[in-house]
Amino acid sequence: MKLISLILCFLCVACSTQKHTHNSPQVSDNAKFLKDDLDVKLWQERFENRDRDVYKNKDQIVQNLQLKAGDRVVDVGAGTGFFLKPLHDQVGEKGLVYAVEISPAFVKFLRARGDKEGLTNLKVIKGGLDQTNLPIGSVDKVFVCDTYHHFDKPQNMLDDFRKILKPGGELIIVDFDREKGKSREWIAKHIKLSKEDYINQIQGYGFELKRESGDFLTENFMLHFKVK
Repeated sequence: MKLISLILCFLCVACSTQKHTHNSPQVSDNAKFLKDDLDVKLWQERFENRDRDVYKNKDQIVQNLQLKAGDRVVDVGAGTGFFLKPLHDQVGEKGLVYAVEISPAFVKFLRARGDKEGLTNLKVIKGGLDQTNLPIGSVDKVFVCDTYHHFDKPQNMLDDFRKILKPGGELIIVDFDREKGKSREWIAKHIKLSKEDYINQIQGYGFELKRESGDFLTENFMLHFKVK
C-alpha cells in the first residue's frame, strides 16, 4: 500500500512538472537576453546585418509609421537601437523616443548609443516580460519590430499597449511573415503564428486592424492597429 502511494505521488509530481514546462515555451527563449554577460556586439552583428530585411529597410519602415514632429513613440524590444536615430529625426527635438528593453545589457548599450549619437529626446526604459513600464497615455505610437513573437504573455503586453497609448494612438507590428511552403527554414521553425494568426490574436485583445503596409519587405509584414 505504501509502495502504491509513493508511485502515485511520483506520477503527480512528474505530471505537474511537465505541465509547467509546456505552459512556458518562451521563458527559455527570453532567458538568454537577461544575462549580465550577454555579448551585445555579437547581437549587434546579427540585428544590424545589411542583408536583414528590417535593417536594410529601416528608413522606409520609420516613414511608414507616419510620425509627426512632436510625437511620442516607443520602440518595444529596441535591441541594439538601430531604429532610434530615424525615429528621433521624425519626431524632432520637441518629440520623445522611448526605447524599451528587458535586457540589462541592451539597456546599457542603448543609453551609450543615444549619448554617442546625440539623441537628446531619447529615454531608455527597462521593461518587464509582460509590461513596458511606461506611464498611462504617454505615447502616440507603439512600434514593435520582430519582437512580438518573443512575448510570453501577449495578452498582458497588449493590455499594457492600450493603457500607454494616447486616445487615437496606433500600434504598429512588424514581424516575420510565416507562409507555409514559402518561408525559409528558420522562419518556419522559429515563428509559430501566421500573419492571419497575429491579426486574429491582436484584434481579440482590444485592437482593430486599420491597414497593412510594408510591400517593400520580403520576409516581414507591417500591420497598423487602433484601439477598439
